Amino acid sequence: MDTIIASGAKYATLVAKHNCGFATWPSAVTFKTRDNVTSPYNYTVAESPINGTDVVKLFSASAEKYGVGHGFYYSTVVNNFLNVQNSLVNATWSPGEIRITNKTYDEIVIAQLTELWTNYGTLTELWFDGGYSASQMEKSGLPNEEIWSTGVTNDGGDPTSKYFAPAECDTTLQTEDRWFWGKGQPLRSLDEMIDVYHQTVGRNCLLELDLAPDRSGLIPARHAARYKELGDFIQSCYGSSLIQQVENISTESGVALAFEYPTVIDRIVIMEDQTNGQVIRAYEIYAKIVDTEEMNGTLDVPWSLVSSGSSVGHKRIDLFKEAITVTDIIVNATNTV
Repeated sequence: MDTIIASGAKYATLVAKHNCGFATWPSAVTFKTRDNVTSPYNYTVAESPINGTDVVKLFSASAEKYGVGHGFYYSTVVNNFLNVQNSLVNATWSPGEIRITNKTYDEIVIAQLTELWTNYGTLTELWFDGGYSASQMEKSGLPNEEIWSTGVTNDGGDPTSKYFAPAECDTTLQTEDRWFWGKGQPLRSLDEMIDVYHQTVGRNCLLELDLAPDRSGLIPARHAARYKELGDFIQSCYGSSLIQQVENISTESGVALAFEYPTVIDRIVIMEDQTNGQVIRAYEIYAKIVDTEEMNGTLDVPWSLVSSGSSVGHKRIDLFKEAITVTDIIVNATNTV
């Protein structure tokens, strides 16, 4: 949890069950086999050398202790323990393999997810890697729970959709898109990770980074150091705002900012009030850019377009090619719905 906090993350998602089928909590789910035998789901932490340890419970408690939101990753489309690939049970069983129907598999998935979302506090996310089967596209009937989110059908999203589905961008600290720890696997540079931050968080997306423990169960020191470097950059660059130093005047279509003194900036961060959804379809940002002579008040400074775009959402970070000195800024929403 120390590394998660140092990175500046607001929530963390634990892999509760990956494709192998191993459950990191003592699942109490039982099911009927094709031979009509009631069987326990006995590929869990309860059957491991650390019997008595509920990894999901420990993770949830730690996250809550430190004020970090928590959620779970659960692979629905693959379960090697139950001989399932692409949400379908492989009907060519080998000796000793568990024989179940597709209907039974769906029931197991729903039962285990029910354990996760009812026994471990308020969740920020349930991540179904690879999606879910057609037979699982239904509501469970549990109160105050939305089980299945709506998928975004393209990388850019659909601004006219009736569904609100914030984009999530998942990537790795290790190179070559490696999610599991690899001995000696190179790490992406701090500069590259900063660029990832700007291309995701700065473009109205949720950045989800991997955190890969090594075989000791700990985060390797060099991984932890790189995450802290990223967190330190985010805090130093975006932890405070110059807006506290300006006169703020709201207009019908935006906001005007007047600095007390000429101020050097190299980026602008804007955020949209999404109470009624994402309504800005286009925006423009103008600034009065001054040089030494203009700072002495000898010239009337014109407005210059410094940034524009079509989407704001939760956060938009526009970087300039070079720093500029400004006295005033106007942010206008030029198209809204």
